[in-house]
Amino acid sequence: MSTPEKKLPPFGKVLADRQRFKNLPFLAVVCVGADAWANAKHWNGLPNDCTAMVLPHDMPPASVIWPVSRCTCLIEWNTGLSSSLIIELVKCLLIAGAEQVTVRPLFVDINTPAVEYDPGLPVGNRWRQVREMIRMYYPPRKEAARAA
Repeated sequence: MSTPEKKLPPFGKVLADRQRFKNLPFLAVVCVGADAWANAKHWNGLPNDCTAMVLPHDMPPASVIWPVSRCTCLIEWNTGLSSSLIIELVKCLLIAGAEQVTVRPLFVDINTPAVEYDPGLPVGNRWRQVREMIRMYYPPRKEAARAA
């Protein structure tokens, strides 16, 4: 039984070509979940230096070639995907060489609190997260990797 060959994500050829010519965009966007295709088309139509790709709902992140080496990445996370799949995608982007990955959940109201204080919980655990929030991930530092 042969393993399927990895391929670029939809709209990924533009970024792969830019990588080849060392012409990196300001931002590499990965759109996932509901409206991912429309969101990527919107990003790619803007007159800024961004390149957007799509992770289709039926495609595992590890089955894709991510051309994001030395790029700052943004994951636009819309409804329909689990947080564990988003973490898998973050790991794949960092392994592919992304400088930084920011996850932006589009389905939350950022004007509401992300955490609440609950005095009924044990001391040290009274602040609890009540909604998803924007998170940033970085590759491990080389110094820390050598120390381990």
